[in-house]
Amino acid sequence: IESNMSVTMKRIGVVFILVNCILLHNNCAVNAFSISSTLADVSFVAPDVVAAGISEPACEDAANKMQRILVPVSKDVSPTEKVGISYIHWSSTSTGDNKNKARLPLVLVPGFDSSCLEYRRLGPKLAALGVDVYAVDLLGWGYTQLDDVSSFSAQSKIEGLTSFCRVVSEKKNGGKGICIGGASLGG
Repeated sequence: IESNMSVTMKRIGVVFILVNCILLHNNCAVNAFSISSTLADVSFVAPDVVAAGISEPACEDAANKMQRILVPVSKDVSPTEKVGISYIHWSSTSTGDNKNKARLPLVLVPGFDSSCLEYRRLGPKLAALGVDVYAVDLLGWGYTQLDDVSSFSAQSKIEGLTSFCRVVSEKKNGGKGICIGGASLGG
């Protein structure tokens, strides 16, 4: 008999393959508005790392960039059929050539019981190389919405992550997909 943790890890690991396959072959309509202004979670307050006694500049910068958007989920996850998923976005830095325009956005998923702040050093470095980077929190961890959520199960985490990835794909590149990667449980 497998432990609940083992089953959870397998289910979450499978979502990355599914999300990538769904989004890479999805022909969604192009949307010409930004992610944050369209679906912003107005109840979100970014973490105050200075008050928490954290003095690392990369952490402070990442926390200041953190946002949360409302993404659609089933009623099994939330009675409002939306949950707030927190993320940090590092926009790709222009290199003066057109090579970077064809790159898919990269969504980075942190490990078990961690947050998108895990990528506070990697995100800016990838952006400087021309990669549009999103570090995302899994539902129930990091700085995601906790109120009015009925379930934080592996399936709920998959729903929240899949929905976030669809939003990024649709809003950033007309549904042409995303690349996804992670560390530990997130990979």
